[in-house]
Amino acid sequence: MVYWVIVPWGCGKVLTNASATVYNYWRSAVTGVEYWSRTYLDRVHWQEASELIATGDGAIRGTILRGLTNVFIPVRVATDDDKRYLPPENYDALDEEQVLAGNYWTLQEEKDFIVRGRCLVEPSELVQSVRALPSAVRLQVVKFNLFGSMGMQHWMLTGM
Repeated sequence: MVYWVIVPWGCGKVLTNASATVYNYWRSAVTGVEYWSRTYLDRVHWQEASELIATGDGAIRGTILRGLTNVFIPVRVATDDDKRYLPPENYDALDEEQVLAGNYWTLQEEKDFIVRGRCLVEPSELVQSVRALPSAVRLQVVKFNLFGSMGMQHWMLTGM
């Protein structure tokens, strides 16, 4: 039996509890130049999670606990400088001048990082600093959940 609970404070929009900073990776297909850019996201839902992986016969003694982070980003999230979201394939197709202008951001699996809160680490220093940032997460899974009202539509990110 399914029970529906109406929660007035949560109806029609993604609940948020934090802000975040996304670091996007871009590499020129022409020159091979690598570049990191930073985008501040005003409101996200940050969730530390655990995943239980049963092994063998599924007994508790064979379970591995692994820390995961889930981040839910509303489609209408406010960004610094009103940057526009581009799907990864469109972001990769930008030329160097467009990337350096800093008008776009994206969410790329296995390339990008997200950090809880406003992170002031310069993008050029990210690779050296990421291990020192306790809330830095490399994006492993990005899902676009396009259902419900615009207030409910969101990206769901999972990473470690």
